[in-house]
Parts: sequence; structure tokens; C-alpha cells
Amino acid sequence: MVGKDGLSALSESVLRRAGESLGGGAVLVGLSGGADSAVCGWVATQLAGPVRAIFIDHGWRHSASMRLAAAEVAAAVGVPLAVIEVQPGGGASPEGQARTARYQALLAAAKPDERILTGHTADDMAETVLAHLLRGAGVRGLAGIPEKRGQLLRPLLAVRREETRALATELGLPWVDDPANLDLSLRRNRIRNQLVPYLENEYNPGLVEVLARTARVFSQDDAALERLVEAVPIRRDSSGAVLIPATLLRALEPAVRVRVIRRGLREARGPHAGTFAELESALDVMEGRARRRMIGEGLQVEREGPWLAFYRQPLPPSWTAVLAVPDEVSVVGLRITTSAGRGPLPIGRWLVGLDAKQLGYQLVVRSGQPADRIAIRNGSKPLGEVLAEAGVPPRRRSGWPVVEAKAGLAWVVGSRVAEWARPRQGEWIRAAAVAEPIGPDPANRS
Repeated sequence: MVGKDGLSALSESVLRRAGESLGGGAVLVGLSGGADSAVCGWVATQLAGPVRAIFIDHGWRHSASMRLAAAEVAAAVGVPLAVIEVQPGGGASPEGQARTARYQALLAAAKPDERILTGHTADDMAETVLAHLLRGAGVRGLAGIPEKRGQLLRPLLAVRREETRALATELGLPWVDDPANLDLSLRRNRIRNQLVPYLENEYNPGLVEVLARTARVFSQDDAALERLVEAVPIRRDSSGAVLIPATLLRALEPAVRVRVIRRGLREARGPHAGTFAELESALDVMEGRARRRMIGEGLQVEREGPWLAFYRQPLPPSWTAVLAVPDEVSVVGLRITTSAGRGPLPIGRWLVGLDAKQLGYQLVVRSGQPADRIAIRNGSKPLGEVLAEAGVPPRRRSGWPVVEAKAGLAWVVGSRVAEWARPRQGEWIRAAAVAEPIGPDPANRS
């Protein structure tokens, strides 16, 4: 293991700059096998602890060699290494999907008390700012790579890439260059290997420092706007959908509104989310120009009454549960309870009375199906129509709980009781449903 004794001026300088943000405590270091992450791992052992490392294997062409390098670096600095394999997929932006998959894996692997360290440098910051400028980003994009966001921390953002390479070599760390960084078919590599050197040679030799300084200025503006964004309540319902209050969203200044939508996307999909086209789709839905939009990676945005909802459409569930009297069962985010009832009948959609004789003191609760119908006074009505009238959003109608008996549907939970299932006389069954949401549930508006 590399020790603290005999530190060079370079190693002392890197430790000093990294220590301004790192401090002590448990950390999980993302090791790629390259010089930047190798130095990040070494810095962590000098300034923090306990330290763990993780290598994210994307299954790409050079992943095996980089995985070996990461293992050798971890051994050199004396930290345990775990390997997680991900399948980021392809699509229009395989790099973006890989980045999202990588951060999701890191966040899933980290313990609650661990900070996640990555080896991003000042050069990465400059390249990121340029890339965002070329695609027309706003303040958030021109703020570059955040030094801190949640559990994520980049302690080397004040360190140049040439310094990490020199220090990794000086320390004898067995790092290697990722051959994928030379692939000029990738836009980020063209920015790194062609655009930045050209601008440094022809316009400003201090380009990286200038862009890093620009990012710091924009990051201050970004932080001020984010404080306004954090005041907007964004929640999840029991199905996992991310909900933003649409009326409040429309009342916000445009700069804050877009950031709130970005925050909703991050909540729904991970730390890297929100292209211009995706934001436009969400704004179209919010303004009523579209009812629903698919915005990539299986995510949909839809206006649901007072909410703007981001969700993934689940596969239609199929389940059945037997519920005695008294008893209770939890299904699809609802807790359904039964008891014997006498006296005045309850009136509502979430608390109802059912005919004990017709149902035999035992309810069968199951997932609703598209072909289901419930008896009404002058015939019957399709389940989907009943749920729509009750305000249940389309994404939650598939598999919505219903109570049935031999005569058919007795109760569509949260909606209506069938005519034949209404109590006539004597004892009846008191049935109640209570939502068990993570956040406010748009369907539960009785």
C-alpha cells in the first residue's frame, strides 16, 4: 500500500486541493483503471476511511482489460474492490445510457453513510462545459460537473489531468489508458482530443482554467435557483410514479419551472436525465398540448388532474386474494379491511357496506381485467369507465383491485358497489380501503 511518508510537492498539492471537499468518513470510490480514478482511490486512503472501491463493467470491448487494471490499482492502494456488471443498452445515446446505468449502480451499491467518489478532473469539467455550450445548455449545463450532489463527490475537480497522470506514475499505481478514449467517433473524445487542444493553441492556453472558473460562477447561480426548486414538493405515489403539482408548476418562473421538471426526471430515472426534447414534451403535457408523451427509456409523462406524473407503464398484474370477515389484505398500495357491520350504512367510495348474504362473509379480491363490468341500476358499465369516473389515472387502472362473488363484481375499490351487492337488511359487511402511498395519491380523492 502506498503510504504517507515522503510525499512529493505534487502529492501534497493534490491532497490539499482534494481535502478542501473530501474530509473524513466512509467512501466508495468508482475505479475505472485509469490514472484519474487511481489517484482518487489513493487520495481517499490518505484523507478518508473506511474505503471501498467498485468497478462498473459495461461489457464493452475494452472492459476486461480495464477491469484488470482497476483490480491492480485497488490492490496497490489497499482497498477491497467489487465488480458490478451493467447492460446500458444502445439507442440514440449509448454513452448517456451507460452513464445513467453507471451512476444508478454506484448509488445502489453505496451504503447510506458512504460518499461516492469519482475521479473527474478540471479537464473533465472544461470538456463538459464545452459540450454543453455546443448543444445549447442553460445555466445548469454551463455550471459543468457539480462537485457535490447527494452522495456523489468529485474531490479532484481542481486538479488537472496531467497532474493525475504524473502523480499516478510517481506513486507507482498500475493505471492504464482506456483505449475507448481515442475513439473519435464519439463526440466527447473529439472535444477532448481535437477541440480543446485547438482552442488552447489558437486562442487561449489557459482554456481549461478559464472554463473551470466560468463553471464556478454559473454553479453559484445554479445553486440559487436550486434553492427555489427544492421548495416545490415532488413526491411518489404507491405505484412509484413521480408527481409534481401542475398548477404550482405553471405559476413558477420559466427558469425555475424547467428545473423542477428536470428534478422530476432525475427522481424518476436517475441523476442524468432531461434533454431539451424531453423537457419540451413535459411542457407540452403540462400546458395541455398533449395528454401523454413517451420521453425515452420507457418513461412516460402524463397530466393526471392536479399532477404532472412521470412513470413507467407496468405490465398488467394478475393476482387473487381471499379476504375473510374480519380480515385485511394489502394490494397495489391499498390496505383493504373487512368487519361485520350493523346500523347506519356508510356512504362513500373507500368505505362501503356489502350484502353479507350475497358474499357469504368471505370476499375474493382480485386484479381487475379489461373485460370486467359492474352492475348498475339500468344494466352494467365497463370497469375502465368506472375507474375513469373515479379519477383513477390510466396507468393505474390495469390490475386495479375489485371484489367479486358468484354474481359478479360486487365492489370496484374506490368507486362503486354493484346494485345486487348493496345490503338489504340484517347484518352487512363493512369494507374499507386505505391508500398506502409514499406520497399523495391522485387516485385517492374521496
